[in-house]
Amino acid sequence: MAGQALSKQTVGVNHELTRVANRMRCRLSQCTVRGVAPLFVQDGCMMLKWIGGVMDNKKRRVGTVPTFIRPMLCKAVGELPRGHEWVYEVKRGGKRTIAVKDHRRVKLFHENGLRLECPEVEQTVREIPVDSAVIDGEIISLNARAAPDPGHEEESDPPRLYAWDLLHLNGRDLTSQPVERRKQQLCTMTMDSALLFSPSLDCGPEELLEEVKRLSLEGVVAKRKGSTYEPGRCTGTWVKVHAAGRIIAGDS
Repeated sequence: MAGQALSKQTVGVNHELTRVANRMRCRLSQCTVRGVAPLFVQDGCMMLKWIGGVMDNKKRRVGTVPTFIRPMLCKAVGELPRGHEWVYEVKRGGKRTIAVKDHRRVKLFHENGLRLECPEVEQTVREIPVDSAVIDGEIISLNARAAPDPGHEEESDPPRLYAWDLLHLNGRDLTSQPVERRKQQLCTMTMDSALLFSPSLDCGPEELLEEVKRLSLEGVVAKRKGSTYEPGRCTGTWVKVHAAGRIIAGDS
């Protein structure tokens, strides 16, 4: 019942991003891990066809202990790169967060490594059906489209975590894997949870940015296909354009 109730939320996008894809007919990067069929659009929502189990924990390899990983940085640019070697993600203007799950223990961190307290998001991460994981994402309030203050009484919707990237899974460090592979595993892991998966879009960057501006979202991140995750570094394989057109030094 819980899986059915969350089916439209678990796809990992809110209605704004769905409208972006519907209006532009963007191609979505397929989620090809065993158990999940490609993304598709149905009844105004991006959906994933569920085929089998979420993760095969019996075959996991025990290795590194999950811990805080300093976020990889985006280079702020004035224009998004074009070409088949790039994919794009929508930045919603939330609070950059690293979520660390070690069995039932969950810790959230700001991008500078300081602890972040957000009980609603901690519980969501705790319920992911894996033993351990480190997730890079952003916490937002769906109604406010901005970084929530977990202690703010005026917040009508609970904060949610949009998952961008998967850096560790069940004892394995994934940072050396290409971004496509990390996204595939993240897609599968979030399938049967309340965590929101942020998909990659394979479409025209100018049209996507215009749609993001129209929806008053923060901007667009372009990631080079095959790029690894380099903690704390700004290598240029991830670049970001703000919808307002401004460039901020040191932007993440």
